[in-house]
Parts: sequence; C-alpha cells; structure tokens
Amino acid sequence: MDAISTVFGLKAQLVPAIISNLNLDLPELRLFLSRLSFMPTLVSGIPWGSPQNLGKVEMASWKESWEDINRKFARNEEKADWQETSFQVFLSEGREYFANKKAFEDLIPLIISKIKSTPLNELFAYQIHSERYLELIEIKSANEIYSYFTAGKDPHFKTFKSKKFILTWIKEFFDQANVLVQSQFMALFHKIFYHSYYIENQRIILFLKGFYGFEEAQKAFRVVMDKIPEELKSLYQAYPTFFGTETSSAMILSPFEVLQFFLESGILPKGILGLEQFAKQLVDLKSEDLKKIRILIHANLQSERGRQHFQKLAPYLDETWFLDLIHPKLSKDIVEFTDFLRSKARLNFLEDLRITQKTDRLGWIASKWARSSVNVKNPLEILLGLLEKWIDWIDPELLVEIFETNKKLPSLFVMLKNSSSKLKKILEEESTEEEKEEKKIIPIELEPVDYGEGVSIANAGLVLFWPFYGRFFNALGMIGREGMKGEEIRERAIQLLQYIATGSTQFEEWDLTLNKILCGAAPDFPVGTKIELTDEEEELCNK
Repeated sequence: MDAISTVFGLKAQLVPAIISNLNLDLPELRLFLSRLSFMPTLVSGIPWGSPQNLGKVEMASWKESWEDINRKFARNEEKADWQETSFQVFLSEGREYFANKKAFEDLIPLIISKIKSTPLNELFAYQIHSERYLELIEIKSANEIYSYFTAGKDPHFKTFKSKKFILTWIKEFFDQANVLVQSQFMALFHKIFYHSYYIENQRIILFLKGFYGFEEAQKAFRVVMDKIPEELKSLYQAYPTFFGTETSSAMILSPFEVLQFFLESGILPKGILGLEQFAKQLVDLKSEDLKKIRILIHANLQSERGRQHFQKLAPYLDETWFLDLIHPKLSKDIVEFTDFLRSKARLNFLEDLRITQKTDRLGWIASKWARSSVNVKNPLEILLGLLEKWIDWIDPELLVEIFETNKKLPSLFVMLKNSSSKLKKILEEESTEEEKEEKKIIPIELEPVDYGEGVSIANAGLVLFWPFYGRFFNALGMIGREGMKGEEIRERAIQLLQYIATGSTQFEEWDLTLNKILCGAAPDFPVGTKIELTDEEEELCNK
C-alpha cells in the first residue's frame, strides 16, 4: 500500500477498481473508507481519477465519504501529506474544483500562496493538467513566465548548445504569441523536460521540433535568422537532425551547409528537392564561396565514408565546374590531352582507363586530388597521375611514336614528358631497343616459287627503297620485336607500298607480288584491292 500511495496516477485508478470488485453495499463501503482514512495519501485524489466502474449511487457515496474523511485533515496544517495532496489536486483540477467544495474553499488562498512562492522548475515536478497552464500563468504572472524562459532560468537550459540562438528565438516567440499559445509552449516544455524518459539530447531535439510546430515560432525563427545569421551555423552543427524536419532546410541552410550535411550523412536535409537541383545551385556559387566548397570536399575525400557520399553526388555534378574547382585550367587541359590522342594516335584515353562514364571519371580524378594538396598549383599534379596510370595500358612503341616521333608535340605533352619519370624510363628503354633492332639484320625467308619465264613487274622500283621500309613501318607502329604485328598489319603494309609506287588507293592484286615479297608474305597471300589512308599514313607516304 505504501508503494501504491506514492504513485498518484496509479492510485486514482487502482482503488476504485478494487472497490468495484468488492461489490460492497453502502455501509460496508463507508466502513472500508473509514479504515482507509488512516492512509490519507492513498485516499486523497481518488475522486477525480474518473473511476468508470462505479455506478452513480456508489460514486456519489464515494465522493461524500471522501470529503467527510478528509475534512478533518483540512484543518490541520501539520498534516503535510494532506497539504501536498491538495496542492496536487489544485494543479490537476484547478481553482474551480476547490471553489465548488465549501469544505475546501478556504484552502484556495493557501494553495495560491504556495504556487507563487514555489519556483517554476519545482512546480514542473508535479503532474499539471493541460488546462491548468493558463491558470498557472495568471497566478505566477506573465512577466515571471516570460523572464523564466527568455532568460534561460530553467536548469535544463544549461545543457543546451547554441544557447544564444535558441533563447533569442524563444524571446521573439513570446513577443509574438498570445497567452494561450504561451501556455501551450509551457505544456510542451513541461512534458518533454520533466515527464519524459528520453536522454537530455533527445529531449532537446524533441523540444526544438515541437517548438517549431507553432506558427509564431516559425515566424520568430526567420526573424532571428536575419538578426544573428552567424549563430545559425552553430545551431546546425549542434543539432543537425533538427534540420531534417519540417524546418524547411532549403530556406535555412546555405549551399555550403547543405553540402556539409550531405557529405557527412549521405542524405539531403528535407526541403531540398533532390541532388540534381542542389548540384545546379553549386554551379551558381560566387567565387568567394568556392574556396570553402573546395576545402570541404577535399577534407571529406580523406575518409571512406566521405568518398562514398561524394560518389552519390558525382552523377549530378557539372563536370567542368568540378574540374575547375580543383584548378581553373584542369578541364581545358584534360580536353586537350584527350583530343590530341584521339586525332593523332586514334586512342581513346578515357576508354583505356575505363572512365568513359562521368561518375567513374569524377571519382577517379577526385581520388587523385585527395592524395594531393587542397590547393592544386598546377593541373599537371592531377594529369600526371592520369598519364602514368594510362601508360600501363599502352604499347611502349606507341608511346615512342606519340612522344618521340611526333615533331609537333603540344606544350602540354612536352611538360608531361619532362615531368614523368615513368614515361622517361619507358622511352629510354625503347630507344635502346630500337638501336639494337637497327643493327640486327632480319633475313626474310621466302618460299621457293616458280614464276615461269619472262615475269614482268611494273613496280620494280620499290626494291630501291627497301632499306627505308623498316623506319617507315616503325613510324606507323606496324613493327614489333618479332616483325609485323599480325597479318592484318602485313596486308596494310603491302597496300601502302602500292600507294607509294602508284599514288592510287585502288589496284589489282596481281600487281602486288613484289610488295608481298618485300613485306615477308607469300605471293598467294590474300590482299584487298582498296585502301583508305589515315592522315598520318598519307603524310608519311608523301614524304
């Protein structure tokens, strides 16, 4: 019984239920109540617990008996238990309940006096009915309530972060809200901080979300944003999950803050319509904001989580914008590098590196940037990494053709050639190998063929240029260490010799016998009768 008596809400339901189940007649009920009178903490407060199981007659008798039993305690101020109970009843039922009970009417001044002298945080320790907050404001005075909340006097405010913004927000709210709305604010604060089982930080988040639900609080929030915008960042950093609610993050957060939120969490705050729309906002940022964005992205690329979140954003980023964020010339240099290789060597740089998709490309470049400093002084810092990865996939002889044979190498390629120790090593090794190849005479083994008598060869002059064919075919990348690079290359070499001899791209196969012999093929080796020259082949042939 002692344990039950300490739980006000429980005893208000439990005792009426017991009485109902006893099925007592009126005398027995009064006897039961009289015995309970020796435990006033158990009896007090029961009538307003709405015991639905009691009939009208029993309920009337119950109330009458309760008042009769407890009247004796009303006159004894030493009975602290009764005073405490009547105080709780007042906070639950209000002044009107006592005013309608003549036996307790004279208690009203005592209770009001106690409410006035009791600090709000101590009053909040009691259960307060939702309809009693207006009465509480009237008794304590609106000025006291205003000061209590706007000055952060409640002990729970000590645990708040970004207190300046929040207290300014509450003050602006109280300046706009009427007494009814203020009483609803009190009810929210009281319920969350004094009668919930959440940890303190969760309570604060719940309070901020609930507070923002008031229309006056939303208006006040905008006012405070304009007054002290510098404090908004500290609020966001302290309670980022608050900005994932109906607070319209699109209105509250700058693009930098949205990006910071996304790179940390992998999701956009509510209020941002999507990654595509947000990526477009980034393109429109002014130059002074780009420095902060560059530092933020580079810092997040240092962690696995940050890189994963960046990859989610990459498909929506403007590629030129991102490359130029790293360095203003990077996008231009990558285009120049790619176009030159495509036009002069028929190579697809992006395809070789398996980064033809924008997402893969930006992810690859971002990973190179992450290993460099945040402020890239020269785009070569990024391009060099791409080049040295690319040359792992390319035939060394082709690299020689691009970087050594080409007389009009763009300045970008000259700088890359001079900066890459890996490329220099390959070129030096190939140069040494080529010198050895030139000194080594490779005999051409011919199958014995019966040409009959009086064979006429119209292009016999090709024999005179035989010593130069090795360099010619090597310049076109057609010869490897073991000779011609395949039968298709051999066929094209035969056709090129005929173009050199006649200047025509169409010919008859019977005119190609000498060409076949010079290229190490048998006379019956099948060759097409038409060739389409590349610009490079045509240029070399005409020389």
